[in-house]
Amino acid sequence: MEEKMTPSQELEEKAQKLLEEKEAESRTRTYTGPMGAAVTVLLCLWTVFQLYYSTIGLISAVNLRAIHCIFLLAFTFLLYPTYKKERRVRRLPPVWDMVLIALSAASFGYLILNYTRIAQNGGRVTNLELVIAGMALALAFEAARRASGNLAILAAIFLAYNWFGKFIPGKLGHNGFTLKRVLSTQFWGTQGLLGTGVGVSATYIFLFVVFGAFLKYSGFSFCR
Repeated sequence: MEEKMTPSQELEEKAQKLLEEKEAESRTRTYTGPMGAAVTVLLCLWTVFQLYYSTIGLISAVNLRAIHCIFLLAFTFLLYPTYKKERRVRRLPPVWDMVLIALSAASFGYLILNYTRIAQNGGRVTNLELVIAGMALALAFEAARRASGNLAILAAIFLAYNWFGKFIPGKLGHNGFTLKRVLSTQFWGTQGLLGTGVGVSATYIFLFVVFGAFLKYSGFSFCR
């Protein structure tokens, strides 16, 4: 039997919902103790990495985008709760989120180590590499669900069009694509997860966000 909330609990829940509607930061987790310091250090490392390789550092576009994705997925699983009513102030992240972070680093780390070999081999991938591609795609959708909600459903519909488009009559239909081709394109090429969107995020968008935050918290901006 569901436990009835007290008036103070109901008021607190309404206040939390109102805060989440008005302030985006209230939807994320807050860590206390050593974990809070660790998250801050990791964010600083990510900023230094992005600033260096977006200005004077040399790195291939694929590697930059893959490392950017590792950081993005890691911080999404660290900061965005799995479900709305989850406790936001924590000392440590849930175990399942640590597993998701490890899988994110492993899948994109494998891509970084093997992308050149696969490209030189004409894009041919093994069954294991298809499994890694599927895992990375699932991780990206889970991160998108947490961060943007219903937009992840829209992205899933567009992805499903690869398979169900053959049942659509007229000019919107097509012959359909195999699972292997979709996974290869989405992960092992630069037309999917590592496409233009992530490329822009890893360069221009990140710089705008960092310098915008600097202006806000340094007092040069009147935004609050």
